[in-house]
Amino acid sequence: MSEAIKKLERQFHPNYHTVIKLKHLAVTIEDSSVSKNDTFIEEKIDFCGGLLAFLNKADPGHSTRIWRAIANEMLRTRILQLQLAKARGQLGKDECMKRVAQYVAEMKRNARKI
Repeated sequence: MSEAIKKLERQFHPNYHTVIKLKHLAVTIEDSSVSKNDTFIEEKIDFCGGLLAFLNKADPGHSTRIWRAIANEMLRTRILQLQLAKARGQLGKDECMKRVAQYVAEMKRNARKI
């Protein structure tokens, strides 16, 4: 996912809006064959976090719709990660719920900044 975007960024003029739309699309594409792969989940969370940090610096307050969509996708992916850990017995129910509450609170704090 991110490799394809890096290749496109090298080949085409880095128009801000085009790159953001491509990255947004890359984040929201669901591939069931890899969506429950731990490596894919970690990469997706990191990718979303980097994209959100970029939007906060480059376009604060102007790209809130895209920011919210990416933040929601990041939250959904984090929750999937917790569900998988819980299913494997690596995480208890209480710890899982505690982390979900932390992730939601973090997203709300960050949303107020933009």
